[in-house]
Amino acid sequence: MTFITIITTIILFSLALVHIYRGFGGLWPGNTKQELIGKVFGKGNQFPSPFSCFFVALELFLFSKLPILWMFRFSLIKRIIPTQMNICWMNFLRKYTNE
Repeated sequence: MTFITIITTIILFSLALVHIYRGFGGLWPGNTKQELIGKVFGKGNQFPSPFSCFFVALELFLFSKLPILWMFRFSLIKRIIPTQMNICWMNFLRKYTNE
């Protein structure tokens, strides 16, 4: 499971970097805009705007963090939630039991 999580994170992060590169005008895997459109999008002659490239890069970057968060979910829950629940419960008891 750890291997799949790390590979998924690396792939999504790499795709985010490619979209940032294209947002700044990069043409990989082509040499011209028309060649890039033909290789990536298939048919057509319209290239996405830099804003849309950066937006997709942001989405991919955020989604690349999800597998790591999912992998560590139980350790985070065991550390954060019981501590917060204990503090809230102790404050509640102090307030309403006059102790």
